[in-house]
Amino acid sequence: MMNQGSCANTRHFQKCLKIAAMALATTGLTAPAYGQNSASQSSTNMDRSQRANDPIIVTARRREENLLDVPVSVSAFGAADLEARSFSSIADLSGTVPNVNFDAGTNSLGSGAAAAIFIRGIGQDDFLPTSDPGVGVYLDGVYLGRTVGQVLSAIDIERLEVLRGPQGTLFGRNTIGGAISVSLRRPQEETTGFFRAQYGTDNLFDVAGRADLPLAEGVLTAFTAGYRTRDGFASSPNAPGVDLGDENKLTLRGQISFLPSSNLRIDIVGDWFRQREETEPVINYGADFANPNTLGAFYNGFAPLIGAGQYTASDTVSLSRPFDSTQTGPSRDDVEVWGIAGTVTWDLSESLTLKSITAYREMEARFENDSDGVIHPIAFIDERMDQHQFSQELQLLVDLGSADLVTGVYYFNETSRDDNLVPIVPGLFAALGQLPAAVIPLAPYPTDPGGVSLFTCPVAPAGFPCAGGAGNPLNVALDQTIQLFGEMDVENYAAYGHLNFGITDGLSASVGARITYERKIFFAFQQRIESSAALGMPIYNLTPRESSDSWTEFTPHLGLQYEFGSGHLVYASYNRGFRSGTFNGRANSTASFSAVDPEIVDAYELGFKGEFLNRAVRLSLAAFYNDYQDIQLRAVIPSTTGIDVFLINAAGATIQGVEAEVTLRPTPYFQLGGTFGYADSQIDNVDPVVSQFTGIVSGNVLTKTPKVTLSLFAQHDFDLAGGRLSFRGDYSWRSSVYHDAANTNIAGVGSTREGGYGLLDARISYVTANEGWEFAVWGRNLTDQTRYATLFANAGGQLNGYPVRGREFGVSGTVRF
Repeated sequence: MMNQGSCANTRHFQKCLKIAAMALATTGLTAPAYGQNSASQSSTNMDRSQRANDPIIVTARRREENLLDVPVSVSAFGAADLEARSFSSIADLSGTVPNVNFDAGTNSLGSGAAAAIFIRGIGQDDFLPTSDPGVGVYLDGVYLGRTVGQVLSAIDIERLEVLRGPQGTLFGRNTIGGAISVSLRRPQEETTGFFRAQYGTDNLFDVAGRADLPLAEGVLTAFTAGYRTRDGFASSPNAPGVDLGDENKLTLRGQISFLPSSNLRIDIVGDWFRQREETEPVINYGADFANPNTLGAFYNGFAPLIGAGQYTASDTVSLSRPFDSTQTGPSRDDVEVWGIAGTVTWDLSESLTLKSITAYREMEARFENDSDGVIHPIAFIDERMDQHQFSQELQLLVDLGSADLVTGVYYFNETSRDDNLVPIVPGLFAALGQLPAAVIPLAPYPTDPGGVSLFTCPVAPAGFPCAGGAGNPLNVALDQTIQLFGEMDVENYAAYGHLNFGITDGLSASVGARITYERKIFFAFQQRIESSAALGMPIYNLTPRESSDSWTEFTPHLGLQYEFGSGHLVYASYNRGFRSGTFNGRANSTASFSAVDPEIVDAYELGFKGEFLNRAVRLSLAAFYNDYQDIQLRAVIPSTTGIDVFLINAAGATIQGVEAEVTLRPTPYFQLGGTFGYADSQIDNVDPVVSQFTGIVSGNVLTKTPKVTLSLFAQHDFDLAGGRLSFRGDYSWRSSVYHDAANTNIAGVGSTREGGYGLLDARISYVTANEGWEFAVWGRNLTDQTRYATLFANAGGQLNGYPVRGREFGVSGTVRF
C-alpha cells in the first residue's frame, strides 16, 4: 500500500505512474462505476478512447484496488460523475445505485440534515441518539456516529463509494446494511483550484470554490468553501413569514499535508458545516376519527376547554397536493457540525504499510416543527441535541505477493444528549385548574348508550375519578406536555483482520473476522412540564435513572473468488454484520427502560464482474440472501399507568434479490449504462404482543424497501470550437414502498404506502478548449413528480407526509485555474 509521498522511491515509480494515469484518465467518465476523477479538472477530447479502457480504483477493502478485482458489491462515483449528475449532497445518490434508498429527513422529520439510508432493506430512520445508523457513513475513513450530519455536501469529493451488504469485518458495527465511504480530494503539489456559481429554481444561489496552495517542498494545503441558499417550496396560511423547506448551508474545509520523506505522509483535515433553515413542510393527509383512542380524539375532547377548534376530516389534504400544508407552530432546523482528523501513512517497507486515523467531531442541533401538520394546537416538537465523538484506528497493510493482509485495532468514544420537548394539547393543565369542580372522568363509562357528555361526571353508578378544579392532583394525569431527556455514553473497542490468499492460478480465498466490545451507559427521565411548573416540583413519567449494558460481537467473513479470461471474476461470500444494542430513548416507565440486544444479519452473496469487447462494456452482477434477526422495534403498549413505549428485539426477516450494473461505450464520444435492483423483503416472525399493538405482522415488507429500482443514463459528447459540448440524460425509477414496518393501512383513511415513480434529469455542458471554463444548464425531476421523504403514521392515529421539492432548473459556470 502506497501513499502519494512514496512515489519518489524508484522501486514504486512504475506503480505510482500507473495509478496517476488511472486517476487522470477517468476524469471525464460519468458512469456509476467510474470512480477515480478530479473535481478541478476536465478530460480533453483527445483521450476518450484511453479513458474508456482504464481501471477504476476503489478502497472498498481499505486498500486501493481495481473495482473489477474486488469481490464486493460496490458502486463508485468520482468528482466528474457527481457534477454530471448535478449532485448537491450525497443524498442525491438515491435512485442511481441498485437497492439503495437515501432520504434526507427521518420519521417525524427531526432535520433535513438527518440521513435515512436503507440498503437491501436494512437501515434506520429514527434520529434519536439512542438509535444507531443501519448504514455506516465514513468521511476519509472516519465513522460518523449520528444520522444528523450525515447528509454531506458533494463539494470537493474525489470518490464516493457505496458498499452494499454488511461490512462487519473491515468497517465494524452499524454497517449492517452497508457503508458509504466519502473520500475528499487531497491537496495538490501545484497551485490550482476552481470556482463555481449556480443559479436556479426558487432563487437557488450556490457558490463553491477550492484553492490548492503548496507552502513549501513537502508541505501542501487546500481550502474549500461552499455556500448554498434557496427559497422554500411550500408555505402555510397559518404560518405567515415561514418559508417552509428553504435552504441556508455553509461548508468550510481546510487541509494540510506533510510529506517529510518518500515513505511518510501526514494529512490533517478540518471541516465545519452550518445549517440555519426553516423546517420542511408537513401535510396531514388522514386521521382515524372513528377511533376514540387516538391523539386526535384526545385533542377534540378538550378543544372547547382550551378555546380551540375541532379537528375534522376537512383539515386533511390529499397526497396529490403536497404543498398545501396548513401547519402552524414553530419552525427551525439548525445544525452545526465540525471535526478534525489526522491520517498518518507510513510505508515501513515495500510490503508493509502502517496507517493511523485519529479524529474528533462535534454536532449540535435544534429542530422545532409542527408534528401534526394542521392549524390546531395538537402537538409539536422542540428538540435539542448535541454529540461529540473521538475515534482512533491503527491499520497494518501487508503485501505478501500471493497474499495480502489488512489488520487493525479500533477505539470509539461518544457522548450524546437529547432534550426533547413535546407539547401535546398545550395549555390543558392550566385550563383544568380553572374549572369550578372535578368534572372530567379519567376512564371511559362501561356502558354509554345515550352518549354521556364529556363534561358530566356522575359519581354513581360508575364512580370514576375525575379531573378538573383548582388543586386537583388528578389534573396531572392529563398533562401531556412532556420533556424527554436522554444521555448516552458509548465506548467501543475492536480488533480485526482480513486476509486474501491465492490457492491456485486464478482461484483465491479471503477470510476475515472482527471482535467488537461495546459498553453503553444511559441516563434518562421523562417529565410532565406544565404540572411541574405549576406545582413547583418535578412530576415524572419516568423518574431519573441510569443503567448500563455491554455486548461482544464476532463478525466473520468468508470468501472465494475465481478470475478467468481477461478481466472476469466470479465470487461467493458470507458476511455477518450487526447494529449496536441500545436503550429505549422514549421509555416512560421503569418497565420500558431496559436495553435491547444488537440486530444481526447473516448475508450470502454470489457475484460476477467482467469486461467485454475490448473493455468497452463493463458488467457487474450479484445475487444475495440476508437472514436478518433480532430487529429492534418500538411498540406502544397499554399498562397499569396508561401506556408504555417499549423497544424490543421483536422480529426476524429475510431479504433476497439481485443487482446489475452495466456501462457501455460503443464509441469514444458516446456512453450509456444503467443499474437494476430487485429486493424481496419479508418479515418472517414477530413477537405476538408487539404485533398486537403495532400492526407489524409476518408477511409485511421492510421499511423503505422498493421491490424494484432502476436507473438509466446516456451521454453524448461533441467537439465544438476545440472544446467539448456534452448532452446527458438520467432516468431513475423505483417501485412502491411502505415508509413503516407496520405497512400501515387504515381503512377509509390512508396508508404509509407511496406508489412507484420515475425521475428524469438532464444536463447540457460546454468545456472550453483549454479546460479553463465550463458552462452548464441542468434540470432535475423534469416531469415534476410528486414524492415524499417519508409518510409517517404516529401513535395518535394521524398520517403525515413530508414532501420533497418538485421540478428544478438551473445554470452553472465554473472556472478552473
